[in-house]
Amino acid sequence: MRGHVWYFVLCHANTHLARDAQAIDWCLKSIATGKTFWFAYVDLASAYAWRGQQAEAAAAVAELLKLGPGYTVQTLVQEGSGVSDNPAFRKEFQRIVEGARKAGLPES
Repeated sequence: MRGHVWYFVLCHANTHLARDAQAIDWCLKSIATGKTFWFAYVDLASAYAWRGQQAEAAAAVAELLKLGPGYTVQTLVQEGSGVSDNPAFRKEFQRIVEGARKAGLPES
């Protein structure tokens, strides 16, 4: 597995665990490779929003929308809803969704 994949995995895992400062660090490393998954911007926006860093959260949303024009909270929910029915996962995922919403990702 290449480094950018590991960076993203650590970004995403820390986002799920509500370790927002660590998530931000790993998401930024993932993005810096230039080969990141667009979802790193969702995680980054959510983590920034939960830390109250609204300008950075909005910038992450803007980058996400450049990669995926028209991406919305509704899209995020649709994509993530079928991933797992594990209650812990669902709770963690809902926190990411709320963070993306707080970051300014359009609702629909």
